[in-house]
Amino acid sequence: MQELQKEMGGSFDVQIVDISIDTAAAQKYEIQATPTEVILGSSGAQSSVMTGVPDEQELRAAIEKAAGQ
Repeated sequence: MQELQKEMGGSFDVQIVDISIDTAAAQKYEIQATPTEVILGSSGAQSSVMTGVPDEQELRAAIEKAAGQ
């Protein structure tokens, strides 16, 4: 993910949340399995949710979609 962030010019932030500690985040985004990637648009609205480990193309597409919102 960090490599993708660098390649895309730092146009997005990455935050790792331990849902066993931050249960509010787990509830807010309805996370029931790990890992789960929640992609937020520039407004902070949820754009995409992916459970499991997405491949680079899936992740890039989700980030680009969120950037356009």
